[in-house]
Amino acid sequence: MYVLKNMETLTRLPWAAKSSVFQRLEQIADVASLTKRERMKYDEGLRKYRDTLSVLEGAKQDGLAEGRALGHAMGHAEGLAEGRAEGRQEGLAEGRQEGLAEGRAEGANSEKQDTVNRLLAAGTSIDVIAIATGLSKEEVEKLIK
Repeated sequence: MYVLKNMETLTRLPWAAKSSVFQRLEQIADVASLTKRERMKYDEGLRKYRDTLSVLEGAKQDGLAEGRALGHAMGHAEGLAEGRAEGRQEGLAEGRQEGLAEGRAEGANSEKQDTVNRLLAAGTSIDVIAIATGLSKEEVEKLIK
């Protein structure tokens, strides 16, 4: 009834819009002309169709959620592995630096010890050894013991 009352509005619509309006009217008229039994079958079929669409949409949403969760888990695992590898590399570099520093300190101490021993063997006094090695008298005396 609405379409018939507003037929003048239809003349201003583009052809595609007019066509879809009349197709919809035809569908409504077809449904309205069904017998009671045919209408029940039609409604049942329409209900099944809508239920199927709903189930498919739910499955799609579930699949998206599962995919996101899986992607998150995989990304987390890859990030964790990368972080561990980076940590190992940084740890190795720091360990090397610390090892080198300790080795140099031990080497310097060993060298000073050897120098003090050679100077003592040559009969040099503790005062002269302290000046020659850059150590204090107390440090030289500790190395002698």
